Amino acid sequence: MQQKYDTVITAKQSPLKINFKELIAYKYLIFLFVKRDFIAKYKQTVLGPLWAVIQPFLTTVVFTAVFGNLAGFSTGDVPAFVFYLCSNVLWHYFSASLNACSTVLVSHSHMLTKVYFPRLVLPISSVISKLISFAIQLCFFLVFFGIYAAKGQIEPNIFIILTPLFVLHTMLLSLGVGMLISACTIKYRDLTMLISFAIQLWMYASPVIYTYESVPEKWQTLMMLNPLAPVIEAFRYAFLGCGNFYAGFYIQSCITTAVIFLIGLIVFNKAEKNFADTV
Repeated sequence: MQQKYDTVITAKQSPLKINFKELIAYKYLIFLFVKRDFIAKYKQTVLGPLWAVIQPFLTTVVFTAVFGNLAGFSTGDVPAFVFYLCSNVLWHYFSASLNACSTVLVSHSHMLTKVYFPRLVLPISSVISKLISFAIQLCFFLVFFGIYAAKGQIEPNIFIILTPLFVLHTMLLSLGVGMLISACTIKYRDLTMLISFAIQLWMYASPVIYTYESVPEKWQTLMMLNPLAPVIEAFRYAFLGCGNFYAGFYIQSCITTAVIFLIGLIVFNKAEKNFADTV
């Protein structure tokens, strides 16, 4: 009698062949990883999920004091505090997702040699788990958004309805770069030492503490080649009316993000068969 198996593990013929059907079948495992990561992060803490709010709040206070008051960075007609808070909410989600996704294979190396599951589950679950913290931070930002909007100090616009698109864009970019880096860090552990430094440099290359208009004209196009820059500008413009929505740069960012995501997916898929041996 011929035996039937739910899963047959074989060497993949092509890195372009990705079993999305199998990935969907493991959706409950993704949910369990997301739940575990969120609970483990705030377990045995006094403030619990409030830490998701405290970190961007303190960062915003420092940015307001240092860049807004001491350095004198202009935020236009928008109050400095809500300007930096808006930028920090989206940036923190990107940086946290990228950092978690980049090191997810190393942190779960004990599982890679013991049980089979689609390895894409790990980076996907790490990015989704950070989405919960982002939701908490966004609600915190909306409180100040409502206060400043009621005072007439900020002018939101119709682009605010594109917020889910901006979040999805940020998620795919962090996932694409994260998969690319994680496929390399599993073999070259030195890269894990550079991730935090690289993310910090990426922040200064992105318009988190400054605006597109404040950058010298000769550097503006170069800055917007950063795929995250048009997203932050669009997100801030939608809520605060600060700056503008640069459609051309945003479309370019979408294309760049799609390319990065596909490259990361292919590289991750190609390296997946060697993860257990490399670890």
